[in-house]
Amino acid sequence: MKIRVLVTGLLGCTLMAAPLVHSAPIGDRVQQVIKYKSYYDSLWASFYDGNVSLNVSGSVYDDFSGVVSTSLYAGYYNEATGDSWFISCNFPAGGDAVSIKQVNEDWILGLKGTLDPADVNCTASNVTAPVVIDLSGHDTNDYRSASAGHGKSMSPGESWKYANKSYQFSADMIGTVNSMDGPWSGSVSTSRNYNIQKIK
Repeated sequence: MKIRVLVTGLLGCTLMAAPLVHSAPIGDRVQQVIKYKSYYDSLWASFYDGNVSLNVSGSVYDDFSGVVSTSLYAGYYNEATGDSWFISCNFPAGGDAVSIKQVNEDWILGLKGTLDPADVNCTASNVTAPVVIDLSGHDTNDYRSASAGHGKSMSPGESWKYANKSYQFSADMIGTVNSMDGPWSGSVSTSRNYNIQKIK
């Protein structure tokens, strides 16, 4: 049995507020249009040697109030012995733990952080010491996809319209997770919403 990690985006609900930019009367009520920006980046890397699998992932995104949050995960499974462990941390801050930057036509990647089972922001099973992730890498041509378009989201009392650009691609990573140095294969998903309008 292999451990597989599914990194799921929370994009639809991660919007960062910016100042009010327009207000115009419509009949007896006022229509307010507010512009927002939001993003969701995630990076996943794995190692498997036919017996041991180790998966790590990270994501960074903003919420409605503009606060940046970071999530990191590491999970291990040994098919021969049945040994397994995992640790997951959610940090109420941004930083450089998950770095996905486009430089010209290339993407420069980083996944770095310490997952400590003693940290109140972490949940762990069978982990007694901190897990240190220190990976860097770049995109590859094995898989890539890009999309752009417009979307609309509606909930009771609110209506949102936005434009979006998203990229997904494969990645090569180098570095270590504790003493394990790979080789690592990975995948990346990055998405940006812009010109978001919240109409009341």
